[in-house]
Amino acid sequence: MLNPIHLRTLAAVLEHGTFSAAAQSLGYTTQAVSQHIAALEKSTGLALFERLPRGIQPTWSARYLHDSTANALATLMAVERDAISIAAGDRGEIRLGGFPTASRQLIPVALARFTAEHPDAIVSFDQGSLEEILTMVTEGVLDLGVVFENDLGTPEVPESLDRLKLMTETRSLLVPATHRFAGRDAVGIEELAEETWVASQQSPVLQRLCSAHGFEPRIAHRTDDFDVMRALVGAGLGVAVVPALGLLPERDVVIVATRTPLPSRRVGVVWRRSNTNPLLPKLVEALRTGVEHYFQTSHP
Repeated sequence: MLNPIHLRTLAAVLEHGTFSAAAQSLGYTTQAVSQHIAALEKSTGLALFERLPRGIQPTWSARYLHDSTANALATLMAVERDAISIAAGDRGEIRLGGFPTASRQLIPVALARFTAEHPDAIVSFDQGSLEEILTMVTEGVLDLGVVFENDLGTPEVPESLDRLKLMTETRSLLVPATHRFAGRDAVGIEELAEETWVASQQSPVLQRLCSAHGFEPRIAHRTDDFDVMRALVGAGLGVAVVPALGLLPERDVVIVATRTPLPSRRVGVVWRRSNTNPLLPKLVEALRTGVEHYFQTSHP
């Protein structure tokens, strides 16, 4: 098989006219250029240059070999440049996933920065539940997943994944604007014993919080969509405890402080330990930017 390095040397000699000029253009020694041409002549059985008293003269065989391989050599050189760019994290493809509230509050800003800084990279995004994101990262469908973790009620991160904490997400008590607690500076959790609640489909954090204060929450409405949850609260159908990323300004909803701090949850990013995608650290850094932007612009 023809050596592409030798073919590139041949092209340089044909372009510059001498071994020494070709060597200077390639960053080689003249001896190295001579050795490349000799090796190419040996591997093809062709005489590529006629040695004359005042220099060299390319043979018809040299021009034929160059013309026949120029396109292939150009393709190989382009692939080489691409490979260097991919290894440096300037090009390539990366797949990100996230749970719904992070998808709205953190990820758009992160992806906008990432695509601006790496216009030649291809990034795709999928939204899913926490369990779906963890599964897709573990199985190689996604490179990175933005996930959350509670002290209770969330699946453990598989051992095959690395993780990095992005933020601690506080929770807030939401009540209708017409609620008797709407004007209070703070309420005790025990004062909510008779309230009707709007909660997630699975709500172990709420259950444990209320149990710790001597009552079981009366949950009338369940949804994992925080937009729906806020709407139900705004309609006067109950109170709710909502994580910070699930908060948006609502005319009919009021945030009321609690005397006992509400449980927080940790938001982070996970990826397979075996994943060597050079774009990984760059997208993680962009996600940090999304978190910074959230804290600068949010007013929960």
